[in-house]
Amino acid sequence: KREQAYGRIMGKPWQDRIEASVRAALESPHVTAFKAEIDGELAGFASVSINPESGLGDVGYNAVDPRFLGRGLGKKLLEAGLRHLHACGVREVEVTTGLDAGHAPARVIYESAGFKPFISSIRYNLDLGERYANTSV
Repeated sequence: KREQAYGRIMGKPWQDRIEASVRAALESPHVTAFKAEIDGELAGFASVSINPESGLGDVGYNAVDPRFLGRGLGKKLLEAGLRHLHACGVREVEVTTGLDAGHAPARVIYESAGFKPFISSIRYNLDLGERYANTSV
């Protein structure tokens, strides 16, 4: 649905739209990133950070290239991040992920690592072009 709602406006797949945001997050001095390479190619990455005010750990952007799925890379990268946070003295960590089918593999990995659902949310969308199609500005 996201592609239907925004693809027509931004003209690019969602992956392209968030690339700059992912790069900025991974390059932040407050984020620790882990990467997996296979035969010299980036196969996946995971990032973690520590909230300086609360001391909570956060699992940030993470992904595995579809060509390398099914090899346990997501679990290994998550584990590297969790071990890092633990070594830094973090006692609790959170992760936010989507509830859509595309995020189902991530949810499986998080739950298998011991994460428990905490808060669910919903994102609403309103097409203002449709809402005000028959009115003038």
